[in-house]
Amino acid sequence: MLAFDWSYVLRQDILPVAAAYGLFVWVIVAYGRSLRSQREERPDERPPGRRGIPLVTTCAAGYAVFAAIVLVFYLGLGGRRIGFVFRTLAAGAVMATGTAVIFTALSWAEARLRKRAQRAR
Repeated sequence: MLAFDWSYVLRQDILPVAAAYGLFVWVIVAYGRSLRSQREERPDERPPGRRGIPLVTTCAAGYAVFAAIVLVFYLGLGGRRIGFVFRTLAAGAVMATGTAVIFTALSWAEARLRKRAQRAR
């Protein structure tokens, strides 16, 4: 029976994921702060059809980072076959699209509820 090596799990699994997650959280917090300062300076002047551009660019950048992580860790370091990497990237694209759709629907519902609450005042 092989002994379980926690240092291997820490080096190969926990540290890379924790580092990527920490970077992700830092980017989201920095982005949120910049949005808050922009909102205080001026209201949203974009026409309604162009308000989704930040969501699209955020999703695209997030997927690009996800793809880079998959390529580096699975293809480069893990030695996985290219078919596995393509399946992983396709599953990530489906997950990103589903998340964006859910986020858009919930944002729309929140905006409607806020307008309704403001009219009731």
